[in-house]
Amino acid sequence: IMIVDMDSVNMPNPKFDRFYHANSDLPGNPFLQRAHNIYIDENGILYVFGAGNIGNGGALMFDLKPDPENPAYIGAFDTYYLHDGMVRGDTLWGGAINDDKLVVVDVSNKSNPQILGDIITPNAFTHNCWVSDDNQTVYTTDEISGAYVAAYDVSDPANISERDRIRISYGGTDVIPHNTHVLGDFLVTSYYTSGVQIVDATMPDILIETAYYDTSPLTGNGYNGAWGAYPFLPSGNILVTDIEQGLFILNSTYPKGCYFTGLVKDSITQNPIPNADLVMLNINDTLRANIFGEFRTGTTDAAIYPVVVSKPGYYTDTVDVVLTNGLETHVEIALLPLGFSLEEGSLKSPVRLSPNPAAGFFDLDLSGVDGERATLQVYDMRGSLMMEKTVNLSENTAHVEHGLPNGAYIVQLQTPQALFEPTRLIIQK
Repeated sequence: IMIVDMDSVNMPNPKFDRFYHANSDLPGNPFLQRAHNIYIDENGILYVFGAGNIGNGGALMFDLKPDPENPAYIGAFDTYYLHDGMVRGDTLWGGAINDDKLVVVDVSNKSNPQILGDIITPNAFTHNCWVSDDNQTVYTTDEISGAYVAAYDVSDPANISERDRIRISYGGTDVIPHNTHVLGDFLVTSYYTSGVQIVDATMPDILIETAYYDTSPLTGNGYNGAWGAYPFLPSGNILVTDIEQGLFILNSTYPKGCYFTGLVKDSITQNPIPNADLVMLNINDTLRANIFGEFRTGTTDAAIYPVVVSKPGYYTDTVDVVLTNGLETHVEIALLPLGFSLEEGSLKSPVRLSPNPAAGFFDLDLSGVDGERATLQVYDMRGSLMMEKTVNLSENTAHVEHGLPNGAYIVQLQTPQALFEPTRLIIQK
C-alpha cells in the first residue's frame, strides 16, 4: 500500500516514499504483495480489496485514525474474493467477481463480518458496485463483453431485486463496462473502448443515457481505452483515464432524461391489459407492459413521440405523447376490443336489458331503435364473440335465450344505420 502525505505535495520534497506491507499484522504474517483496489470510508477505515495472496482475497480492514502512515489491521471479510467494493456506515458492498454476484456485508464488527444478502448480476462477472446517496439502490458493472450496468433495490438486503439495467448506446453492443460511480441522480461509468457514459438514474427503474464522451479511437470488446472515470472533484470536472490516450478532464451539465410511464387498459371493462406491446416510432424503442398493464421507460430528448400500442384481441392504437426533460409523463391508454366501434362519437346510448344479473334469458328494450332488424353480439371479457343473433325490431322488446355460462359479458346492438354503446351483462344461474 503506497501512502502519500497530501500536505507535502506542494513542498520541494513531497513524501511519496511510504509503503506498507502489513506482513506483521495479518493473520499468519503473510506479506501483502498486491491488491486490486482500496476504499476509505467516512470513519477512516481502509478497505483493501482483492489481495489475492492473502486468504481468498476478500476485504482487509485497517484503522487509519491513530496513525495514517501506519494502518492498524482490525479484521477481514474473506468468504469470497472481492475484486472491488465500497463501504458506507457499517455496510460493505462488494463485487465477488469469481462468484458472479454482488455481496452485502455487515462490517459493524470488524472481527466477525456477516453477509446480509447477495444477488447474481446480469452477466455474472461482478466487477464493481456503488450505492446511491439514500442507500436504497446499488449499481453494478460486469467486466465482460456486452455487459450491463444494473440497478438493484437493496432496501432489504436479504431480498435484493433488480430494478433496471442499461448498456451503452454507441460503440457496439460488445463493449466492456469497467467502473460505475453515483453522483447525485447520475451514474458516471467508464467503458473500455467507448469512454465515459452518463446515465440519469433519477428513477432507478428508468435508467436513461443522457451524455457520453468517447476517449478511444478503438472499438469492440478489448480491454483498451477508458478504465476509470472519477466524478467527485469539487470543480465538478470528471477525470477519465484512458490506457492508451492518457488523462482526460471533462465537464458535463448532467442533462436529465424524459420519463414515460403509463397503463394500458381495456376501454370497455377498464381492466388492465397485460403484456401489451408499445413502439415509440421516432426512436424505434420497443417495450412491453407487465402483467398489470403497466410500463415504464425513458428517452434522452424532449419531443412529441407517436406510440403504437397493440395486443392480440384489440384494435391497435397510436397516441402522441409529449415528453419533457426532467419530467415524468404518465398516460393511460385504452384499447378497444375487436368487434366494437372505432369511430369517435358514433355510439348511440346503450339499449336497456333486464333482468341483470340474468339467468337463462334477458330482454332487450328496443324502443327508440329505428329500422327493421338489428344484430346482437355478446362478447366475453377477453373480447371473444360468444353469441350473435339477428333481432326483429318490429316489437319494442326482444326476448333473448342463451346458453352462456356464469360470468361477465359485453352486449352490443348494431343496425345498418347505427351502433349502440355496449352494455355490461352478468350471467348468474
